[in-house]
Amino acid sequence: MERNHSLDHAKFLLMVLVVFGHVIEPLIGSSPIFKAVYVAIYSFHMPAFVLISGLLSRPRPADAVLFRLCRSILVPLFIFTIFYELLHLALHDEVSAYTANLKPYWILWFLLALFVWRLALPYFLKLKYPLVISIAIGVGVGYIDAIGYVMSASRILYFLPFFIAGHQIAPAVLSYIEDAKIPKIVIMCFFGAVLLAFVSLFGGDYQALYGSFSYARLGSSDWADGIFRALIYMISFALSIALISLMPSKRFLFADRGGRSLSVYLLHGIVVMVITANGVLAFIGHWPVVLGLIFLFTLSLVMSLVLSSLLVVEAIERIVNFPFGGLKPNTSHFKGG
Repeated sequence: MERNHSLDHAKFLLMVLVVFGHVIEPLIGSSPIFKAVYVAIYSFHMPAFVLISGLLSRPRPADAVLFRLCRSILVPLFIFTIFYELLHLALHDEVSAYTANLKPYWILWFLLALFVWRLALPYFLKLKYPLVISIAIGVGVGYIDAIGYVMSASRILYFLPFFIAGHQIAPAVLSYIEDAKIPKIVIMCFFGAVLLAFVSLFGGDYQALYGSFSYARLGSSDWADGIFRALIYMISFALSIALISLMPSKRFLFADRGGRSLSVYLLHGIVVMVITANGVLAFIGHWPVVLGLIFLFTLSLVMSLVLSSLLVVEAIERIVNFPFGGLKPNTSHFKGG
């Protein structure tokens, strides 16, 4: 059977958007256009990434996959935590607030979250309504101020529904859209309309899209905050499904790079930290906004292509597998297996 490359294309595009979101983040206070683009990206890029991770995950018992997950997820998390912390120390001459407060360093929260989600998946699937329960958890955690950034607990629970939805219902929804032969132009118009409406209505509340804070920390204490979060869930899920549906199913440009997205995720933060610390992004912030957006998107694309090259991926594999000596390397996370 010919492989459906929709997910490969989606993963690469989403990875480019992850990088793009991080390079424009320091500039969102300088222009409402930068801020609108940033909010648009954050409305769906991580939900879609998590959804695809759930779709590709297999519910295996914890004792059968624990060692494999430790090697493929926790070891890179440990190695890159040390690396990023040393880089932070070199750039800022101080220990980062992440390490000081027992938080994964910046972008590394996703590795810890992926480890937890994959371990928890078989147990959730034993429940009668796993998706409903995961949504209740994601909404409910916002009312508990004590659950926050520590070990990325709030973020892990906030994005959990997308992981469960990706595994449980995304395949059926994507198949239905494909079987119904809905024209791409219709899906594109739906995606654009929903995205525009979201940015117009909720653009000022972009921190709610991080999943890192309680409702109280976000400056609200209304009982309806949970309804707002549930609405964000629905919108982000719809945008994620629409984006994947727009991707070509046959092998196209950069399809292979989608399977190597983890190396981009782990390494792009290094470039972002260095150019931020050296004032490069602040300098670009003085350019005309459209020119700055075009340049930074191009930079994000080039960065993603370079960091997903086989040369870089193989170097990361050697680093990650070095502690295991002669053991057969487990590199599926880096090559898309």
